[in-house]
Amino acid sequence: MKHYLIIACITVCLLLSRCSKPEFETFILPPSTVESAKEVFVIDTIYLPDSRNRKTSVSVLSDTLLIIENDDHGLSHGEDMYYLYSPIRKHRTPLLQFGNSSKGLLSSTTCRNGETFLIYDFIKGNIYQYNINNLLCGVLTPRINSISFPTQYLLPYKDTSFIFLNPYYFPTDSRQWKKYKGRFCISTGGSYHFNYSYKYDPYDVTRGVFILSQDKDRIVYFDSHLNCIEFYDSSLNPIKKIVGPSSDDVRYGAITTNEHVQSIVFSGAAPETYLEVTYNDDFIYAAYSGKTIVADSNRSTFNSLIFVFSWDGEWLETRTCDLHIKTLSPSSENARTIYIFGQDDIAHYSLLKCHL
Repeated sequence: MKHYLIIACITVCLLLSRCSKPEFETFILPPSTVESAKEVFVIDTIYLPDSRNRKTSVSVLSDTLLIIENDDHGLSHGEDMYYLYSPIRKHRTPLLQFGNSSKGLLSSTTCRNGETFLIYDFIKGNIYQYNINNLLCGVLTPRINSISFPTQYLLPYKDTSFIFLNPYYFPTDSRQWKKYKGRFCISTGGSYHFNYSYKYDPYDVTRGVFILSQDKDRIVYFDSHLNCIEFYDSSLNPIKKIVGPSSDDVRYGAITTNEHVQSIVFSGAAPETYLEVTYNDDFIYAAYSGKTIVADSNRSTFNSLIFVFSWDGEWLETRTCDLHIKTLSPSSENARTIYIFGQDDIAHYSLLKCHL
């Protein structure tokens, strides 16, 4: 009888182990990865049209096209395209304009996803997808999708779906706020139904970007407020979590926004960690700040680090840059060459072509 009980216990344990969800293998990015950093080597400083206008981001596509996201709604144009190395590169080709028309922008974030350049209006819920090869040929008509769910960041995922950051996920162990499970959600077309109600809104304290490569079988998330990078396979099974190079000392509070919901906010300074990410077939490049933001902070005085990782999450090296980095773009000329856009210590915008 005892033998049967032992066998039954072993069987139950095996079944439970098979049913348990996979977990991250955690690695620490030590301070030595910062201390060993070397400066980027600047190959070229790229001319920026309309240099006096505020810019949210500048993207370089295939070493040929320059996409500028303007930050001044007093201008009629929101997303402009220029030819990088051409006698006509000073001539602007508007892609999308500010405004509340059917094709107007009220807000935008931009990113590259493989051979697609994506512009996301998170206020109107419109997504504009441009094929980069078509843009090179002068075809400026995007594929347009609309979504009905809130999110800060998304990417196309398997046919007509989107993978996006769960707006109610709050990565804290505090018992004060309910932690909604799942960093990512996957839509059905342009819709998604959240099957829970929420009392606290973590929108102001949760920021991040992620990249997706079906060829590499990887989804990699970079947190913008915490020292955290997460590697998943393309089916969202966790693989590796990297923490560091600094420890997180973040305090939260809550303010009432209406009778039903309280917004979670930073209690004190807001940490700034991973700013931007780009990639190619060989490397992942992540821009990192490591500073804290208060009300009167001038971010243009911040310099940045660039961490270089393999697709398996192995840290390879760190570089320094005197700019507060806003965007990174890969070069098709060399796997170790990227474009860096940011502001210097006197708030001037610069676009640098650098070798790492």
